[in-house]
This record gives sequence, structure tokens and C-alpha cells, in this order.
Amino acid sequence: YRILRRDKIMGEALDILDSCTDDELQFLVDIILQKGDLTESLTGEDEYKRNKNHPTKYVKYIKKEILDFGSNTFWFQVDYNELLSDVCDKMDVTYRSSDSIYKKEECLLEKVFEGIWQELSEEDRLAILQGLTASDNWKTKVLLKFAAKEVFSKYRSQIFRYLMASCFEIVEKNALKLIGKATARTLGLKILTKGFWGYIGWIWTISDIAGPAYRVTVPCVIYVALLRRKKEA
Repeated sequence: YRILRRDKIMGEALDILDSCTDDELQFLVDIILQKGDLTESLTGEDEYKRNKNHPTKYVKYIKKEILDFGSNTFWFQVDYNELLSDVCDKMDVTYRSSDSIYKKEECLLEKVFEGIWQELSEEDRLAILQGLTASDNWKTKVLLKFAAKEVFSKYRSQIFRYLMASCFEIVEKNALKLIGKATARTLGLKILTKGFWGYIGWIWTISDIAGPAYRVTVPCVIYVALLRRKKEA
């Protein structure tokens, strides 16, 4: 059998990273170095050593590292579609195997946004809904109190658009660093930040249970999905 070189299969869907800035890519670097510190190979690359603070200079190695963490063997590397499907499975995302990469990412982000919404307090949900709808304050309060699921279903698309826009702002400000909770809270995104960190804590938990590789692949794939939509906005 022919042995395939690992650096040949890069996953074209990750080429979206080629158009990203240093700040946008830094979050991926932080995940790889902090969550994959025992097995990552990025710090051994000459391009990284020469340009630590400029991820755009070594973006091909960032892409390679993400796919490597999603692979089970040394000789064969999964493509991004396989990696995305694996992450969706671990996150209990409902999707079809025939779905496009874009559709699978949509399903994944919906799962993430649902999780963030569930982490928010009733007061925070009310604040968001008041900004999205023209409903009377007392009516919205009553609905949230006694029919929270129905409210979410009714305003689902609006809530998702709001969370997506907020996530774009977080990406723009590079606020999602693994060690940057305090920094994120200083931004004008207090409500989303609370929900995000509550939910991301759950992601770390299931990633730790599932295996060390998922500590890297799960947040990286979610972030790539966000970046793709940010670039298309």
C-alpha cells in the first residue's frame, strides 16, 4: 500500500483561514498551544519560531495541526469534512451525512447558539428579546417564565442572528482567548460572554471526557465555522 504524506491532504475547506488576519488566527494558535500542549507540533516549525506573533506567516501549519488532531493515525490525515462530522457527532448535532460542509457547520452553530441561550439567565434572555421584538415587557416576562421553549422556538431565527452578530464582534475584537475571560467581560458583550463561557465550560468537559484531541478540534471547528460566516457577511 502506498503511504500518503500527511502534508498533502490539507482540507480545502480550511482555505478560508488564508484570508484571515493575525488577530483572527491567534485564537486557533492559542487553542492548539494551550489545549494540545503535549502533542502539538506547531512550535517545532521554523516558520512559527520566526513569526510567533504573525500567524498569517504560518497559516498552512495551523491548518495542518487542526487536521492532525482530528486524525487517528500518523500516516493518514482526515479531511475537514470528516473532522467536522466527527465534531458534530461528539456535540450531538443533528445532520445528514450527505449535507454539505456549509450545512453541517450551520447545524453545529445552531447547537452552540442553543447552548449559549440555555446558559443565559431569564433576565439576560429578556434583555435580548426586548431588543429583538416589539412585545410588551410584561408579556415577554410571562412567556419566558412559563413557556421558555415556546419563546425560543418563536424567535429562533432572530435570536440566532443576534448571537451570530455578537460572535462576529467577539471574533473581530479577538475576545475569545482561552485565558481571556476578564478581557472579554470588559467589552460591550457582557450578556453573550456569560452565556458563552458557561457553555464553553461544558464543551471543555465533554472534550476532556471524549479525549485530549477534542480539546483542540471541537473549539477550532466551531471557530472556523464562525470565521467562514464572518468573511461572507
